[in-house]
Amino acid sequence: MILLYSDAPFIDENQPYIIARSGRVSWSFGQIGYIFISSALYFIFLMFLTIVINFPAIQFTMEWGKVLGTLANTNAVFEIELKTLILLSVINYFSPLQGMWFTFLLSWLAGVFLGLIIYVLNSLTNTRIFGVLASSFFLVLDATILGKPFLYRFSPISWSNLSRIDIGGTTQMPSITYIYIGYLVLIGGMLITAVFVNRKQPINVLPPI
Repeated sequence: MILLYSDAPFIDENQPYIIARSGRVSWSFGQIGYIFISSALYFIFLMFLTIVINFPAIQFTMEWGKVLGTLANTNAVFEIELKTLILLSVINYFSPLQGMWFTFLLSWLAGVFLGLIIYVLNSLTNTRIFGVLASSFFLVLDATILGKPFLYRFSPISWSNLSRIDIGGTTQMPSITYIYIGYLVLIGGMLITAVFVNRKQPINVLPPI
């Protein structure tokens, strides 16, 4: 995702002419719309790719199946040294379709969050380094707070993982309501900031990466 948006706000030598014809506000919404759409397509592609790769072992059913149920309820994961951890909480609270949908939705919002951070900071500084550094910080934060549930509330990237959501209200992890409100505030705030910055900041064409 960082590589995909590293050249934000996507100003090449043709953009000044497009801005002159469309206006800065319309141009800003177009650039922001690209982040929303490309992030969704990125995760749709990943979802499709996982189906293709695992197709020989896939059974199309509305249940999790005996294999995943066994892996979630026993220590078989460690005995066979499976790299993917099957969590009982996910199987208990979500159906397969629900798990796929919420994983896609939250991953998409996390991707938009990263894209907008890069977009806003690069626009403010007229560089490409500060947005990349800020987004990289959140990725590193997600990795460093592993096993510290109370810190997941402050890590928007962690919210895309179903195992880090408090569904039953029994842990220190963020609830799904907290996550929705968090993404709404963060993404909404950056949307407003992006449009405001693009209206005020000079448009500088940066060399391609």
